[in-house]
Amino acid sequence: NGPMLGVRNKDKPGQPFEWINYNEVIDRSIDVAHAFQKLGLPVGQETCIGVYAKNRPEWVIVEHATYTFNNILV
Repeated sequence: NGPMLGVRNKDKPGQPFEWINYNEVIDRSIDVAHAFQKLGLPVGQETCIGVYAKNRPEWVIVEHATYTFNNILV
């Protein structure tokens, strides 16, 4: 359960990355996956979820959430 995703704080230039560990990423991705379900997105590969964003931890969290219910990430 070591560090998985790191981010630099814009307000603290030159400081080390702030890390999110593996368990936090998994927990957050499961929460997002369940939110997709509450929004009514169907389970399975007929559903594509698109991400348009700069590289950041939330992108990876949404990626894992998409795969939780076998959806396709585009």
